[in-house]
Amino acid sequence: MNESTQITYGKGTITILMNSESGTEVAAPAIRFGDYQQAARASFSEKELSIIEEGANAEITLNFVMLDELDDKDVQEQLEDSLSGFEAVYGPLHKGVFFEVEASKTLDMVEYTELDSLSEDVEIQFDIPLYLVGEERNYYVINDLLGVCEIEEDIDEDAVTLSVGAHNLTTALLVYQDKSEALKTNTQKVHIKAQYLFAGAIVLLLIIWFLVDRRYKKDRT
Repeated sequence: MNESTQITYGKGTITILMNSESGTEVAAPAIRFGDYQQAARASFSEKELSIIEEGANAEITLNFVMLDELDDKDVQEQLEDSLSGFEAVYGPLHKGVFFEVEASKTLDMVEYTELDSLSEDVEIQFDIPLYLVGEERNYYVINDLLGVCEIEEDIDEDAVTLSVGAHNLTTALLVYQDKSEALKTNTQKVHIKAQYLFAGAIVLLLIIWFLVDRRYKKDRT
């Protein structure tokens, strides 16, 4: 899937090219920004934006590749090993597909430079591969940044898309879970929070009792 979007920024223009391809037997899904104006601003420095505003042309290119396995086995192992830690919070998570991403930018087509992070979180929307689509499913993206894995939750309600706030453009693993699995985990989390609240309330009452008793004894003396 190839998508080209051109936006006007002051007197200049910014062209955003988003390409997705598949290294599997399944066709690559469409991938897009939720807000292209925001994505453009977050991709360039203030100095670069001022040059574009004066009439320069710029371009951003993002290439996504969907894979069942990664060539970099260390990154794949880190992403897969992180599942158990996130499952302690979210419940059972099932491996979907990997996405490798390469991004670059150029100003007046002079020189392409690597783009590995954005200045702020920008919404990226993934169409879910059809064989992973289920109405009663939650979807997440796990990112690997220099060996540190973070999980991003879906911020929309659409069953066939996954929208996440992206700051770093890096290799990611799409995972999913049935909502029935999440419900069990959420119930457990509610009980745990209630226990903490009850214990906190007891501690607070003890502190209040101690202060009142101390004040009472002080007044008597």
